[in-house]
Amino acid sequence: MKHSRIVLIEDNEQTQVLFTQLLQANGYSEIVHFSAVADFLDALDLGNPPHLILLDIMLGLQNALVQLPKIRLLLPESKIIVVTGYTDEAFLFQALKAGADSFYIKGEAIHRLLEAIQQSLSGHAYLSPQSANQLITRFRHLENTPFGALDMHSRVALRFGLKKREIEVLNGLIAAKRYKEIADDMHVSINTVRHYVVSLYQKTGIRKREDLLQVIQE
Repeated sequence: MKHSRIVLIEDNEQTQVLFTQLLQANGYSEIVHFSAVADFLDALDLGNPPHLILLDIMLGLQNALVQLPKIRLLLPESKIIVVTGYTDEAFLFQALKAGADSFYIKGEAIHRLLEAIQQSLSGHAYLSPQSANQLITRFRHLENTPFGALDMHSRVALRFGLKKREIEVLNGLIAAKRYKEIADDMHVSINTVRHYVVSLYQKTGIRKREDLLQVIQE
């Protein structure tokens, strides 16, 4: 396992150094890092694929999750650990569907990254305790609850793939609140609310506030 070829795709130089030093200190010597998925794909040698990829999801303004299915298609045998600060269960589901094998949540103890690497290289998936609890809870909830019996928040989240903050904005819009009122309730800026509104309209496919209630009750 110590001779495994590891690719680190991470655009933060400090994180690159930290992860590389950690891996080298624990006997992993074949480490190559890239700052963008495109650079990794350009340099990819399919005849000598990496055993494991550490993939940071947010690379500058790019969400690398959209590239994950392509990486999985090209490298079906490589293990992929998603490195992320997102802990929302909807995001974790999306990453799993896209081809992730394991997760390392930024901010967790650094030794958990080693655990994720060791488990993944051994052929096992790795989830942090927090991520595992969230996914288990969601699976049990979906398995035991008919769709029609879910509360409005759950139905909307599942139907449109909304996140918690988007649902908060949705509730504010349905209540006919102004952006400033919603921002005050959420303790965020008006620009942040506008960002969520744009995302909300894109996901639901509507453009007018008055259509929101009808759409989510369908």
